Amino acid sequence: MPAINYPVVYALAELANQAYNVAGYTDAYFAAGVGNLDGSKTAYASRQAWLSALSLTPIVNPNGSTDMGKYWGVMTTANGVLTVAFRGTNSWPDVKIDLGNWDVGLGTTYVQLASWAIPHGGSSTAVLVHHSFLDTYLGVQAGVRAYVQTQLQSSAPPTSIRITGHSLGGALANLCALDLAAFLPSGAPTPQLVTFGCPFVGDQSFATLLNSLAPNAQRFELSWDPVTAHPNLGRTPGGTTDIAYVKAGTATPLTGPDWIQHFMSGYYWALKYGQPHGFNPGVDPTAVITDLTLKVKTADALGAGTDADISVNILGVSWGVLDLPRHNDFERAAYDSYDLFALFPGKIPTGKRIGDLASITFAMTDVGYFDLYDYSWKLAFVDVWANGSQIIHIPFDCWIGPGEESGSAATRTIGY
Repeated sequence: MPAINYPVVYALAELANQAYNVAGYTDAYFAAGVGNLDGSKTAYASRQAWLSALSLTPIVNPNGSTDMGKYWGVMTTANGVLTVAFRGTNSWPDVKIDLGNWDVGLGTTYVQLASWAIPHGGSSTAVLVHHSFLDTYLGVQAGVRAYVQTQLQSSAPPTSIRITGHSLGGALANLCALDLAAFLPSGAPTPQLVTFGCPFVGDQSFATLLNSLAPNAQRFELSWDPVTAHPNLGRTPGGTTDIAYVKAGTATPLTGPDWIQHFMSGYYWALKYGQPHGFNPGVDPTAVITDLTLKVKTADALGAGTDADISVNILGVSWGVLDLPRHNDFERAAYDSYDLFALFPGKIPTGKRIGDLASITFAMTDVGYFDLYDYSWKLAFVDVWANGSQIIHIPFDCWIGPGEESGSAATRTIGY
């Protein structure tokens, strides 16, 4: 499973979220405030003001007869990165695209497959893809290609191309990534595909060609998301043979409560608070650990601090109670730093590598005197430092204590 480059994925998730705003909303909606994934809102005078403020170019089907049929996402270029983000389902006509000529069997969904010829490398490969997804993408193909070509021919051409989308937008992103990978000239950046909650898009030939021309595609899938499991089978027009849908790229499963299911906000929640959490970009998992420090953030909330004993287990070692000399540990909003090798020299393991960091557990081992009526401690996050550098940021955002849902201990899985 590939490591998650959190800054890149957060940015792509937000753009996939913003892409929904391109169609179907009046200027009054923008003036009231556009929702961001972190729960905040930003007001704009109009849709055009929103596009201008974020330097976005809409993805347009010039033949679209309605606002929803015309606008399909946004494109932007900044800091050497060109990003194409497709919106997901946002209207009943979009649902019809999702369903295509949907048919349901016992635990199986069927959607008709259409042939798509992809010229590349002096030849052409025919792949089979969801017919409605293909019709939708072909409506915007010329505009996307033109935007990308213009940017690549500019005085400061992008050095990276990223394609993203959520749900239906993820399906369109798959088609776009394959199209651009085959269409762009030699020397152009290879598109990087990252999707959220994406359904199946094509058959084995489609997945194989996309993996070949645009490798390292990454798809995020929530364990409770039903959209990622469909459709299962398809047939060509007039055909009688069932053909399996196959996904391209590598799946990164995310966990979270069942209520978040398919929504883009759910994917953001799972990325921020779910499991697992990957190492920061550039971290060498084979490096031997020579020092290990935990920087622990107590939440800024009423009653979040504690006077209780808090212990930690990491690297398979129960280090003991975290207690700094002449210091009130775990006060509300505090950011306490614990050098484990200095505090517990007798427990330093030998030969452990960064890749051995598989999980971390914080436990309340004894309640404090001033916690007589409230044994809880709210842990916001922990930054793990090794060999002088931060290697991972792990959100907890949970209460720990005898009466809490998580109990007297909380564990997060880290690394891959």
